[in-house]
Amino acid sequence: MKCKIFKTKKRDEMYLYVRDNVEYKDLPDNLLTLFGEPEHVMDLELSKDKPLAREDVLQVMANLQEQGFFLQLPPSIVNNPQNS
Repeated sequence: MKCKIFKTKKRDEMYLYVRDNVEYKDLPDNLLTLFGEPEHVMDLELSKDKPLAREDVLQVMANLQEQGFFLQLPPSIVNNPQNS
């Protein structure tokens, strides 16, 4: 499954995976507001046989299939949500 990966200047280590055939402007408004101006990082071919460093590749692929996107939060938020 092909996807585009973006980062934001709003928060370090926050990344947005977007299914290859989905345009950024077509994502939900609340996500666009949260994420801010996207900066393209890379295109990636996801596969169940290629694990990701910080996320479960199967969960990312499922979200891309169902919603068209996956938001990867910074480790500090994931590990300690009270710091946000």
